[in-house]
Amino acid sequence: MIEDVIRRDAELHASDIGTIVKDNHVRLSGSADTMGQKVRAENMIQQIDGVLTLENQISVNPKEDTLSNADLEAAIEDEMFWRPYLDSDWIRVTVG
Repeated sequence: MIEDVIRRDAELHASDIGTIVKDNHVRLSGSADTMGQKVRAENMIQQIDGVLTLENQISVNPKEDTLSNADLEAAIEDEMFWRPYLDSDWIRVTVG
């Protein structure tokens, strides 16, 4: 059931997440592209009836095509510029 939940999830289906279940205790292993995927897997599995404990050993291995720090900073600043209710003059973005 746990593997089906991961396989059917739009964000996690392509990840390399393994599961071991023993006496309703679950261990997640393998790797994910983002910390968000790791946390999502943990949150989803914790909500399954019968899961007593969960040990999340998923490692986060970002893809090589991630943005540089400068590109990420520029993207955040650009997004803030277009938010009408956000006064970006009071926010300093630093990525590093």
